[in-house]
Amino acid sequence: MTRLIVADDAPLYRELLVMTLMSVPEIDVIGSAENGRDAVDLVVTHQVDVALLDVEMPLLDGFGAATEIRRLRPETRVVLQTAMDSALYRRRAASLNVELRDKLDLAETIELLRRRLALVADVPPSAA
Repeated sequence: MTRLIVADDAPLYRELLVMTLMSVPEIDVIGSAENGRDAVDLVVTHQVDVALLDVEMPLLDGFGAATEIRRLRPETRVVLQTAMDSALYRRRAASLNVELRDKLDLAETIELLRRRLALVADVPPSAA
C-alpha cells in the first residue's frame, strides 16, 4: 500500500482528487493540504511515499514544497500538477527531478501513479 498526500488550494478539486484516489486499491490517502507548507509537514510527519502537489499554492508553492520534501525526505516521490503548460515549469520540474502533469487530465495522473506503484511493487525493499 502506497501512502500518498494531496495538496491543492482549490477545495473542490482537492476533494475530488482525494475521493478518486481513495478508490484506487493500491493507494492509502493519508491526508490533504491547501498549501505547500502543510503538505511538507504531512509528508514528514506521516512518512509519505508520494506527494501529489499543485504548482500554484499559497505559503509555499509546489516547487518550493518539492524542494523541501527532497531535502527532508528524499525517498518521497513528488508529482506536480498544473493547468498551465509552461516551458519554465517543465524546466523547473526537470531540475528537481519530479514529474509535471496536466492538472486537467486526472485520469492520466492516476494512471501514471498506478504504473509507478506497480514498478515499485516489483522492486525488493532492500533495493528501493
